[in-house]
This record gives sequence, C-alpha cells and structure tokens, in this order.
Amino acid sequence: MKPLPALRRGTLAAAMLALCACASTPPQAQAPATADGGWEPLRAALLRQDWAGAQPGLAAALRNDLRNGYLQFLYALTYDGMAREGNRAQLDMAEVGYDNALQFTPMNFWAQMMTGFLELERGRYDEAQDRFAAAALDQPARWEAFYGLGVASYYRGDWAMLRLASQRARQLAPEQGDALRLAAYAGAVEGDAGARGLMQAALREDGGEQAGLGQRRIEQLLAQNTVGETQMDAPAAAAPATPPADPRQMLVDVTIILSSVVDGRNRGVNLFDGLRLQYGYNNQYSRANSSSEINGVVGTARESARAITSQISIPQLNYNLNLFNDSRQYYGVIARPSLTAFLGRESDFFAGRTVNVAVSGINLGELRPIDVGVRLRLAPEAISRSEVRFRVEAARSFLSRENVGNFNQSLTMFRQSVQATSELAFGQTLILSALSESVNDNTSSQVPLAGDIPGLDLLLKNSSAIRREESLLILVTPSLPATLQLPGDPLRRQRNVEELMRLWSRMVDPGSDVGAIVRRLERLRVFGKPKRGDLPYRPGGSQALLREAIEENLALARQ
Repeated sequence: MKPLPALRRGTLAAAMLALCACASTPPQAQAPATADGGWEPLRAALLRQDWAGAQPGLAAALRNDLRNGYLQFLYALTYDGMAREGNRAQLDMAEVGYDNALQFTPMNFWAQMMTGFLELERGRYDEAQDRFAAAALDQPARWEAFYGLGVASYYRGDWAMLRLASQRARQLAPEQGDALRLAAYAGAVEGDAGARGLMQAALREDGGEQAGLGQRRIEQLLAQNTVGETQMDAPAAAAPATPPADPRQMLVDVTIILSSVVDGRNRGVNLFDGLRLQYGYNNQYSRANSSSEINGVVGTARESARAITSQISIPQLNYNLNLFNDSRQYYGVIARPSLTAFLGRESDFFAGRTVNVAVSGINLGELRPIDVGVRLRLAPEAISRSEVRFRVEAARSFLSRENVGNFNQSLTMFRQSVQATSELAFGQTLILSALSESVNDNTSSQVPLAGDIPGLDLLLKNSSAIRREESLLILVTPSLPATLQLPGDPLRRQRNVEELMRLWSRMVDPGSDVGAIVRRLERLRVFGKPKRGDLPYRPGGSQALLREAIEENLALARQ
C-alpha cells in the first residue's frame, strides 16, 4: 500500500470528525449546510465565534462532501476556537482537522498558518517552522506568514532564517508592532544596538510593565551577544549523534474516526393490519352402553350425545396510536491510540470495557467475556532509519441498542476492524481504510384508494422510513520513539524551509543577498536561550485574521 502524498507529520492523526459520513455523492453535488438551513446561519455562527453552534451544520455539510478541504478547515477551526476559550483538550481535534484540510487541499494557506500556531503552542518549533514556510511559499505577500516563520526560527535557534523572516515581515508591514518586535529580537541576538529603537517603536502603544519587560529583555540579549570576530569565527556546533543504523523500535499513531447517523420517520396506522377473524368448528359425538342385574334380571341402557359448535370471533386488538413519530440516533467516535512495538514482536493495545455474557449449556452455563472498545495490534516486519514495513490491526466496537430476534437477553455489538500491511516513511500518514455507506429503508402499508384520502389515511395507511449513514476512516502515522529521534539542530531544516530559502532571492525578496546572510549567521553563536514570553505566538490582529480565514474558506467551499 502506498502512502498518500504528503503530510510529513510525526504525530498526525488525521481526520476528524463527526465529520466523516457519506462521500457517496459527488463533491459539491449538494450545498453542504442545507441540513441546517443554508449557508447564512452557518456563516453567522462562525463569525460570532459560536463554535459549538456551527459544528452541526459543518458536520452535515461534510457528510455530503467529505473531500472538501475548505469545510474540513472550518470544522477544525471550531475545535481550535473552543481550545482557545479554555478547553485545551480540543487542540488534538483541531490538529486532526487541519491535517485533513491539507490532505484534500495541500496548499491551503490558512490551514498551514493555523497548524503553525498550534505547533508553536505545543513547543514543536521544527514543525511550526515548516508550516509557516509552506504558507510563505503559497502567499509570499502575507506578512503574517513571515512573522510566524520568524517566531518559530527564533525559538529553535535558526538565526539565519530569523533574520530573513524578520526583514521580510517588516518590509511588508512596516507599521505593525508585531513585525517591529520580531525585528528587534532578530537584531538583539546579533548584538545590533538598533534593536533598542525597534523595540521602542513596537511598544509605543503599550505601557507600564509590559513595555518595561520588553526593553529589559532586549538589553539582556544585547549584553550577552556583542558583535565580534570571535562570534563569527567560532566553529559550528558538532553534528548531533545519529541513531543506530538499524532501529529496532517504532511508534505508530492510529486515528479511528466513526460517524453513524440513523433517522427514522413513521406516519399513520393501518387499522386493517391488526384486524383478524377466527373461525372455529367443533363436532363431538359420544355414546355409552351400560348393563345391570337386579334379582337375577339383567337390564341394559344406552346413552348417546352429539355436540356441534361453530364460532367466529375477533381477537383483542392492540394498536400504537402514535401517528406521527420522528427519531434520530447519532454515534460518533474519534479514537487516537498510540503504540510502540519491537521488530519481529507483536504489541497489543486495548482500551474499553469487558462485558461478561451468560451462555447457557446443557447442564450448566458459563460467563463469556466480550471486549468492547478500541483495540490496536502492531507487528513491525522491517525498520530502517527512514521507513518501516509493518502489519497493523485496528478495531473499534460498541454496544448497540438494536435487538435481534425475540431473545429476552441478548447483546448487539457494532464492530469495525481493518488489518493491513503497509510500508511508508516515518512521519507520513496513510489512509488505512475508509468506508462511506448510505442506506434508505422505506416501507408502507395501506388500504387501496381509501388510504390515499387525506385525514382518513392516518387510520388506513402506515408508512415508515429509516435512513442510515455510516462512515469510517482509519489513518496510521509511524514514527521513531522519542528516545531514538535525532536531537534538534537549527541547521537541519525541513523540506519547506529549505525550499523557501532556495527560492528566496527569486520569489520573496529579489534584492537580498541570501547567501551572504546565511553564511554569516550560521556561524553566529548566541548566548542565552529564548524565553517563552519573548514573542507572542499569534500576531496581534488575530481576530481580523480569523474573520478573513472564515470568509475565504466559506467562499471556496461553496464553489
């Protein structure tokens, strides 16, 4: 099985959602969001940041068009918004959704940006730098992309990219306080006294303690880093140690996304369905002979009787007079188990409940355990420094309310399972299996002609419809365990960052001498480590940025 292009993530976990459901209709075939009344209510909910209120409409839209990357982005944005309001557990869901958006629309600028912000908040600066570099390649005129790139470069110690990104952000937005602040820190780590003026300009509208902290931090960096030959001529740090040539352990992240919706509709009752006539006929004949002797005289007697009965009866009738009934059942699961395995050995993971079910026998019964939950089995077959071949089994089961047959005691369990052997590089994500199913079951019973008369049809016609939509998506992402991963090296840049640097003079800033800047700053030794509060992860105008992202992705989703 070949991996899908792309998404070079170590911990993906891909696609989200209650979002999965029927992809059986062609993309864009139906206007998504029609289940909740159209686009305008959805747009209004998103713009007023009613994230929970926007989710049902987006989920309904995605059931019609699962491969719409712009809808995937908006769905992820709702989880991101809830996380920023305090529910930090939703960050995983947001990350999954943004990765789904990038899978279906690889050059989605907003998905790259939002994922970069998430990576910054999680301290994964390598990944954040790669995301912002991809965003800058897509839209090189957006200063926000270069701001994010500069922030990620600052925290991971990539001084050359920090200088380039800060210069470009300041060129594109010379009046933006965040761009000026970034340029100030870029100058301070190089020992440039001009950083003081840049920080003063950035904090001109800020007062009190915040301004004082920023100025003191710049002074601290300037005192630690003075431009001099010893800094420039210092040898570069030794290359970090590489892992063993043949790693024998691996880690795999599996994402199981299930969405199940069952809608039921019942109208009317057909009284004749329960009407039964019973006819019975019984013919009984009996004959008895008897004899007796009294004083030597024998006497005999005969008796005979015949009973014929015939009966026509109507048994007791029971009707359900709930003439109008709608029902809806929804079940959604997003499970993200992770498991480490050793080469040639199988690892097993289970999370859930064990139900003990009584099974009767001829003479006695027994209790049989049934596992209900998430199970993951992993068996690596070959591991190299860059890729792995492994056998994986992922399953999810749950108890259903449906009963089969007329058993007094029974359990119905819904189960999805997939087994496959895959070969892919570390950090790549593979769709292991996908299922989209839509079932419509309609039944009706009526008295001919009379069942079509309005009003009377409620008593002479019964119609029921059941619509079931099931969708399942299972994704896997292998990676090396943290103990075997390479230590961070600022000079070991990811693919998008290298591509951006290679195209800088032609695509981003034709007048800059990128080669000289990189050669000079890659030898620079900076004393003192960046502190978490030095640069904000998100630019100050993030609300306007959020509104722009919503409007643009809604417009593209409707096309």
